[in-house]
Amino acid sequence: MRIISLVTGLILLIFGTIPILNNLGIISLAIQIGLIFGGLYLLIYAANPGLLSKRPSIIIGLVAIVLGAFPFLKTFNVITFDLTIPLIVLNIILILTGVFLIVDGFRIRYY
Repeated sequence: MRIISLVTGLILLIFGTIPILNNLGIISLAIQIGLIFGGLYLLIYAANPGLLSKRPSIIIGLVAIVLGAFPFLKTFNVITFDLTIPLIVLNIILILTGVFLIVDGFRIRYY
């Protein structure tokens, strides 16, 4: 599980860093999907009893899921209000999710 966390964290870190550096905005769908899956994985990973940073992992995971799912929910008219989320905010949350997965991968204690 530790290797999976590190690989997932690196992938999310790359997905978040490349759009910031290139400033293209082409990969916004990949960012949203990455936020959703990264947030879900971070929440599942936070359920491990050996994890030292549970609360920050849960908060970042929930924020990532909400920000990633918001455009999909808006598209399918599940929510009616409009909230414009700048791409840079999504990229920063994606980078934080990746960093937390990498750090938690190194800090987990196994019993």
